[in-house]
Amino acid sequence: MQATMTRPGASERFRPVLHSVDKLPSGAFECEVLLVPDVGGQWQNVPDQVAALLTAIRVTIRFRHEVIEPFSGQIEQLKRRYGPLETRDRLRMAFYSILKEAESRGLLDRQLISGAFEASDERATIDSMFDQWISIKQRVFNAIGMSPSDEVWTEFTDEPIGDDNIQVINQSLAELKEMNSRFLVMASRQYAAIVERMYV
Repeated sequence: MQATMTRPGASERFRPVLHSVDKLPSGAFECEVLLVPDVGGQWQNVPDQVAALLTAIRVTIRFRHEVIEPFSGQIEQLKRRYGPLETRDRLRMAFYSILKEAESRGLLDRQLISGAFEASDERATIDSMFDQWISIKQRVFNAIGMSPSDEVWTEFTDEPIGDDNIQVINQSLAELKEMNSRFLVMASRQYAAIVERMYV
């Protein structure tokens, strides 16, 4: 279960954990869900610009090491190792997990991210990157049978990754890697400038 919950008027955050599942005589399922403290919550009392940059860098690095490096150019090998269905599910879950975090922290809002940059040309570059990201996401999601709409986790097919889609995935992840590198450099430089100005 991927979600976080807050208590009104308090800063504590809780993460639901599925503790047990029992099947009842009626055929229905009874579940016990525990709410455990979540220590990795939103930033508290941190300037919006700093929080946006740090969170964007974190999510970008997750994409690099959880999606790009493990899957780029590796689909054929993964299919032989895990089978076509599990390979599809692994790639789906990798995207799902990161995009859910990005959504929960507002990183799907291009104005939030571009607003963290101060130079107009950098803001224009970020805006262009968002357009490129939408195109990449649509191509990859179509290739792995997920909805390319805002409902990023909706699956619309149980078919495995076909050979005709492997090239699409590889090309899309190669583009994502190049954009990933460019954004990390830009975001790191902007964050370093803020540190120099605000914390030194």
